Amino acid sequence: MDQEPWSRILEEERKMRDLPEEWIEKGFHRFKKLPPHMVRLAGEMGMERELLDTGRISKGRKGSFMFVDGYGSCADGLSQEGVLNPGMERKRFISLLNIIGPVTNIEGTEGVEVRPEGWSMKRAAVESYSDGTIVIRGSSEDEIKNVRRKLESVIKRTEGCIGCGICVGRCSSDALHIDEDESGKVMISEEKCIHCGMCLGPCPAESFVRDPYTV
Repeated sequence: MDQEPWSRILEEERKMRDLPEEWIEKGFHRFKKLPPHMVRLAGEMGMERELLDTGRISKGRKGSFMFVDGYGSCADGLSQEGVLNPGMERKRFISLLNIIGPVTNIEGTEGVEVRPEGWSMKRAAVESYSDGTIVIRGSSEDEIKNVRRKLESVIKRTEGCIGCGICVGRCSSDALHIDEDESGKVMISEEKCIHCGMCLGPCPAESFVRDPYTV
């Protein structure tokens, strides 16, 4: 999947709401409610916050990642494709994918794959590539929906983390930490993570980051 559908959807939304090009360029489209640092940026740029708030979002328009509606067939089950915002912090996204399961590199590519504990399919549950392409697999629609639900939470935490540390306190294996040296956002120590998913509780990022588009 290329970036053209993604770019087209964002541009249609921008024009429909009569927003400046910076709405896309600076990443305002990612949020349904602006976190403090984006509110400050809007003020510095002279953008009216009211234009960016949830109430002005067009019906049916959603967030900074998208999935293709419906499922495809694969060797031993079903698959669903999507694409992530190309501006996402990929290093942190890959780190947080450990929440779903062990993350390994896909040989011969710049991609990674995730296989949850006890995964029985030949292909991985999640494949993510450097161009933003993402593939979810499952033996049934319900299994894909379960993987996608966790993946959406990982994406939202990647984009919307405010460094509050709530999830850090939930981790019994001390695998989560706030990266004070770089982003000030949560990261996972891969060698400590047991992939239990206990950190996927209520999170401010779930309130800030918009749900995916479906095309």
